[in-house]
Amino acid sequence: FYHGGAAAFFPDIYERFLAELPDPERRPLPAYLYELIQTSEPPERERYCLAWGRYEIRMAALNISDEAVDRIFETEEPCTFALFENYYMTHGCFLEEGQLLENAGLLAGIPTYIVNGRYDAICPPRAAYELQKRIPGSKLIIAEGSGHWMGEPEIEKTLLRIFRELGDER
Repeated sequence: FYHGGAAAFFPDIYERFLAELPDPERRPLPAYLYELIQTSEPPERERYCLAWGRYEIRMAALNISDEAVDRIFETEEPCTFALFENYYMTHGCFLEEGQLLENAGLLAGIPTYIVNGRYDAICPPRAAYELQKRIPGSKLIIAEGSGHWMGEPEIEKTLLRIFRELGDER
């Protein structure tokens, strides 16, 4: 996602994102972006935050235009999202490599639904499949025609159905 893997599907969007950075070759990108957001003057900080936000949303939603993304940032402050996300990614989401899968079995007995878009370039379905296999009793739903964003119509419909089902069980 950060270092070009998702660019296999979105090469133009990835290159557009990198073009906004002063040193597009610097790695790891989460730490670099976090540093840029923390240390840059307001006009540059806003540019880096918008570049990240546009990249993230275009990767997450399958059918969203640049104009629709720009409309989101007319009401949303891009730096809060960019700072938060890159802080977590800089710190590996505060998990050790493989920790989530290794400890997934601890969720046995807790109603667990995993909803993943079929065409999710950020969190590919294979990861959700592997996670579901390690949580006894969990359910995996692959949302057809969907990417990563929870606002994708099929994902949204699936989440609402799950919430209703869980509410009826109470």
